[in-house]
Parts: sequence; structure tokens; C-alpha cells
Amino acid sequence: MRATPWSPAITDRGSVRYNGSVILTALWLLLLTAPRAAHTQDHISAEPVHRFGYRAVSIDDVGNFPGEIERAAEAIVTVWQRWIGASRLRPVRIELVLLGDAGAFDAMKQSLAPELPQVSGFYATASHQAVVHYDPTMPALNRYTAIHEVAHLVTASQIGPVDRWLSEGLSEYFETLSEEDEVITVRPNLRYAAELQLRSLREFLLLSDASWQSQTSAQHYATAWSVVYFLMDSLRGRVALREVLVRLNSPLRDQLSATELLDLSYPGGLDALEQAWHQWLEAGAFGDQVLP
Repeated sequence: MRATPWSPAITDRGSVRYNGSVILTALWLLLLTAPRAAHTQDHISAEPVHRFGYRAVSIDDVGNFPGEIERAAEAIVTVWQRWIGASRLRPVRIELVLLGDAGAFDAMKQSLAPELPQVSGFYATASHQAVVHYDPTMPALNRYTAIHEVAHLVTASQIGPVDRWLSEGLSEYFETLSEEDEVITVRPNLRYAAELQLRSLREFLLLSDASWQSQTSAQHYATAWSVVYFLMDSLRGRVALREVLVRLNSPLRDQLSATELLDLSYPGGLDALEQAWHQWLEAGAFGDQVLP
């Protein structure tokens, strides 16, 4: 087993979809009672992220961290634009909430998402918030957790509620994204790659939400990452994934799930996909991906 110190596999994450007024009320109460003043940056960003803001509570100095996450968000939306086309791209709003006090973070999580296990971040679609427990001693974990939750918000803005494997797989995939000179690169999660186990792909894709909260959830996150990374590693995989996302984004969206759409889009269906995915896992050739 080989682990990398930055690996997102060391943390769980959760999602929550609640009424926006409840979330905003809880946030305002938290801000009003926080031991330090909240530092707020709220501005209109250039396209493709239409609006990005942040709040930092009980943190002395976040430095350029919000700017780094905003640039990552812009890169993620750029990838979505390439996937589904500029004309289909929907507005994206993101508020990054950084909480330096563990008690305050736990209280907010308990108020909004009491069913979640111990997590370092979660997202709230109704209020467009990515909430992160910010630990200044763990900058890499802060970054990957924030990007993970922001990626959830971007996905939700484009295709709404979707199969858990796709939502988590995309967020795990984007965690290691970087951009330089307008070239977007995604690195493999080597910890996940080392720990992955061959399993029934069809059974995994059909897992219930309850299964994702179980003690084996870490393996689910790793598998979700691998499915998306595998699809993005070949032309036929990218074409199939793009077709799934375009159909999920359509205003005339049919009732088919992401899993059913993938079965239709991938050449040979899920049986062929599972065979190719197993071969890819066994080969272990996980290289960087420069996104087209």
C-alpha cells in the first residue's frame, strides 16, 4: 500500500441539500457568534464562474487560498464548458465558507447535515456554499477538500441531483486539477490507485446512498475516482462521458439515470466497460491527463 501525504483519501466528505433559508440563517448565527470577525470577499468574477465569494471565520489569515480555489473553480467550469458546450453552460455561483474553529464547523454540520460522519467539508446546493474546516497546519488537505466541495457545486449547477458515483467521481477527479498557461492537467490519486480492488462495476454503480455512509465508503470514493479517471483516459471513454453529461444537462432531460445513460453511451455497454476498466486497473498505468 502506497500513500501520498496530500491524498484526499484520508478524509470523508459529505453533501447536503436543504432549504436555503435554513442554511443562511444558520450561517448568519455562526458569523454573529464567532470569536473573530468574519473576513469577507464577495465579488463578481470574470466568466466562466459567474459569481465567487468567500467568508473566513476564526482564521487569522487565509492568504491567497480563496484566490487559488477560485482559479480552480474557473478551470472546472472551463472543463464543463468543453464537455457540454458554451451554449448549454448554466450560471455558477459559489460561496466558499472557511471555518477555523472545529467546534463551529461541527455545530454547523450538526445543524445542516447531522447524518454525515466525521468530515472535513460539505456543500449546500440551495445556498451555493462549499463549507470547509480550515486547518492552517494542513494546507494540502484544505485545498483538496475545498476543490472537492466546489466541484460538487459546479456539477449540481449543470446537471442537478445525479447518481452518487458520478457526483463523487467528478469531485474526486477534479481535486488534483492544476492549470498553467491555460493548459489544464489532472494528476492521478496514487493512494486510491494503490488501494483499489477489482469489484463488480454494475453493483457499484447501483449502490444506495446508505451504502456510501458505511464503513466501506473510502473504497467507494476510490472506485468512483477510478471510473471517471478511466473514462477520461481514452477517446471512447471521454465521448461516452460527454454524452452522459450532455443528456443530463438537457432541459428535456429524460428519466434515465447516469448509470443507464452510461450503459447506452459506452460502446458495448456496462459489460464492455467493466472488462476494459478491470484491464486498465490491472495494468496500473495511471498517468497525468492533459484535458482536451
